[in-house]
Amino acid sequence: MTIESHHWRGCSLSDGALERMRQDLLRSVRAPGSRDAFLSLLRSGDTVAVGVALDFYHHLDSLTRFGTDNPFYGDRAEVLWQARSVLAQPPSPAELSPSGGAGANHASALAAMLNLAESEDAGLVADALGGSINPEVRSMAAMTAGRVLRQSETPDSRLLDNLASGIRDSHVPLPERLDLLASLAGVNAPEAISVLVSTLQADELKLQVNAAYFLAADDLLAAHRSLLEQVVETWPENAPYPADEVRDALADEDDR
Repeated sequence: MTIESHHWRGCSLSDGALERMRQDLLRSVRAPGSRDAFLSLLRSGDTVAVGVALDFYHHLDSLTRFGTDNPFYGDRAEVLWQARSVLAQPPSPAELSPSGGAGANHASALAAMLNLAESEDAGLVADALGGSINPEVRSMAAMTAGRVLRQSETPDSRLLDNLASGIRDSHVPLPERLDLLASLAGVNAPEAISVLVSTLQADELKLQVNAAYFLAADDLLAAHRSLLEQVVETWPENAPYPADEVRDALADEDDR
């Protein structure tokens, strides 16, 4: 299986030895010496090389949902440490990664953290979410924010404010607003639920429908049933997905 580095596609490393290691990993991540090559890139201190290693980790981790193992899973603690270190650095310039754009280093770090981030990473994720001009960075930050919030007993107020602000901002492209909203799915803290409730009055029907869908989850439906019924009544018959799922959830509750 060939794996390309998403955020550093087409980039070559100036260090010949590191470039050979990258090429070895592109050929196979399971050959003898692959782990040594991965760790050498990860520990190199070279912006591109570290980003490539983080992208490799993310891609392999994403494939575990299909039943394959991540051969570098045993190095996850070091991956998380390196990702945090990258997020504490300035965003990389666009010319360093024409395919990834400005801040490709942050996109790689956030991608690697999708299944590793902890509650203590809220500040780093909030910074990336609120400060990047790169849509890919913001998308990765939104997904990582969901992991952070679900790991937290009490949501970080700045992270939650950045999410809520983006969801409300009509100047933000709708797909990005939906990504931000999705980060609140399964977060049962009152502060997060309050953002979902307020989104039921959003300017975009698609946002209303998705917020309603998250509030129609089994553990939230009873408390928000009356409000959801009122909102659903205002939707057109052909309201977008997942409007029918919300209607079905309300109907199922009626049958109990």
